[in-house]
Amino acid sequence: MGDPALDRHCRIAKAALRADAILFAVVEEERQFFPSQIGLAEPYAKAGQTPITHSFCKLVVEGSETLVIADTAAEPLVVDNPARHDLGIASYLGVPVRDEYGTVLGAVCSTTVKVREWTTADVHLLTDVAASIEDELRIRARTKRLEARLSDEQLTQDYSEALSQISVATNRLQTIQGVSDELAARVAPAIGAEITSIAIVENGQLQFTHGSGVSPSVAQAWTVAPIDAQIPMAAAVSSGHVVHLEDRAAFAAYPGFDDAADKLGLGSFRAIPFGDEALGLFGVLGIGWQGPMPEADVPSALDRIVELAKSTLTRAWNFEVERNQARILERVVLPTSLPATSVYSVAGVYVAPDTGQRVGGDVYDVIVRPDGAVGVMIADAVGHDLTATRAAARLRHAVGVLIMEDYSPAEVMTAVNRYVSASPSKRLVTCVCLLFAADGSSVTIANAGHPQPILRSSTGTAFIGPVGETLLGRDPIRYSEETIPIAEGEFVLCFTDGLIDRRDRSFIESEQWLLDFIERQTDHDPHRVTESLQNQMSNWAIDDDVAFLVVSRRMPSDRVELRWARPAGEIRLGDMRSEIKSWANEAGVGRSHDVSLVATELVTNARDASQPDDDVMFVAEQTADADDALAGVRLQVSNRTPPFPPPSGMPSSSSIRGRGLAVTEALTTSLTIKHAQGWVTVTAILSAEPSNP
Repeated sequence: MGDPALDRHCRIAKAALRADAILFAVVEEERQFFPSQIGLAEPYAKAGQTPITHSFCKLVVEGSETLVIADTAAEPLVVDNPARHDLGIASYLGVPVRDEYGTVLGAVCSTTVKVREWTTADVHLLTDVAASIEDELRIRARTKRLEARLSDEQLTQDYSEALSQISVATNRLQTIQGVSDELAARVAPAIGAEITSIAIVENGQLQFTHGSGVSPSVAQAWTVAPIDAQIPMAAAVSSGHVVHLEDRAAFAAYPGFDDAADKLGLGSFRAIPFGDEALGLFGVLGIGWQGPMPEADVPSALDRIVELAKSTLTRAWNFEVERNQARILERVVLPTSLPATSVYSVAGVYVAPDTGQRVGGDVYDVIVRPDGAVGVMIADAVGHDLTATRAAARLRHAVGVLIMEDYSPAEVMTAVNRYVSASPSKRLVTCVCLLFAADGSSVTIANAGHPQPILRSSTGTAFIGPVGETLLGRDPIRYSEETIPIAEGEFVLCFTDGLIDRRDRSFIESEQWLLDFIERQTDHDPHRVTESLQNQMSNWAIDDDVAFLVVSRRMPSDRVELRWARPAGEIRLGDMRSEIKSWANEAGVGRSHDVSLVATELVTNARDASQPDDDVMFVAEQTADADDALAGVRLQVSNRTPPFPPPSGMPSSSSIRGRGLAVTEALTTSLTIKHAQGWVTVTAILSAEPSNP
């Protein structure tokens, strides 16, 4: 079995260098083995190793420097090496890979079956790949050391198992609240305690998370507390020292805590502060026992648990900080809404990864020229960090400018390639650029190493356009383009490789799955296609960020719709009411006043419950009956933060928000609330004619 993380580096290198094989070889005394390889000849690929007699990489290790061989038959160092014939190595480029202490443990190498002159750019690219592999290995080594510390041989087997369970549970979580919930639930049972509480310092207050041992009444009373409250957890975090109350008599020093301890039946309590001053993260772990607990008898595992709590909460804190930065960048990278024309309708989706990966480099955009032609770009900058996101932002705006200047797709790719290559923080980028003709007759495509778009036409489904040429930032070339006819009711899907780079199937199988999926789509509406694809992805493990975009050629029978996504802080209700009324008039929808009123209530609800920078998404569209006649209007509003509790806790009609929902229910035939993937979506259906009183 390969190593997915390392294989990804090797796949990218193989594509970028146009090599026959990319190997990451670890060199030992009698053999070299391959933690990752792409393109190695059999039987060595299956064996995952070769004898040391077949190793070119040992020369890299011995010399501790890059080895460049254009023609192995002419190089005395390797002319007699049997790998020349057995592995088909006519040309070789190898770069050292070092461990975290600087020791060269092997090499990442690129080989070809034909003689080749390696360029300086080739060397730089493979050196970057080696550095990425070193980073991966360094992270793994540090993770192993942390796990080793948690398995201290002084701990009993029970404590070791409990720590392992806590570690596994918290390491898969990425938020402060998620980690706190797991710690609060697991720590007390692990050490034989009655209760666990976690508190994080925010805005001068302790924000509590309680384990199941804390009664609901006490938990509700203690959601927050001032940092100077007369309780042991506040005293511990303020002083930076452990506060230990070994029996009930010691509780008298904290009158603000004594009543809660009595309700919980506690006989002893320990508050342990933790923090990272550089990050500004401070918190405290509280443990309570039923009976007395002399300090000398406190389980030794508790110190390990505190270290684990600190490390996992610090990681979650860093994740949330970087995620917030990424969300700000997404406003630059990704358009908040996509334009449409009388000829084309468009829908786009970005899905963030659900692993430890913070951000990515996927981006898309749609640009309408003054003449009505529609330009589309979708790209993926190599890397999963903020630098990749910034590179994607610069690329999106560069492509947009060139499209508006009447460049063809091939001219756009050629110019942007020069721009990316000249950037000081150059990142390799895959990109496809499409230009849909103003009259709807065709689409012209240029491709820089990106997955081909898919056309769903009346005759079937197929990949279209040039097979990906050199990645942007790789070589100064002139890109080609192809023009494909497109008819009414046909659509094109563009996507990044995260959609087909799946754990459970091969790349080729994923491509075929996607073709089959698009073939089954009978509705050419781009929003329905993207929603259907998102539903397919709902149970996937998303390792890489994913972006996809659908451009559809309208048919005369297509109905008018209104869609937008805006930051909550930028929503102006007066402007929105004007938009709704204009749309209703254009679409021939009656009850425009009712439609405007319901839309205003739903959008106000979502806006007021959201942070100013969080998006609120709005859809207004006509619905049809079985005879395709106008049946009513569907209004849908989505936002990240639930504007009211789930359906089991609808707001009181006496509240402002509750009255708004009551008005909405009175004017609609259907009102539903759906919570999924961190979003709440409210959908209201209005009939074409007013309901009878």
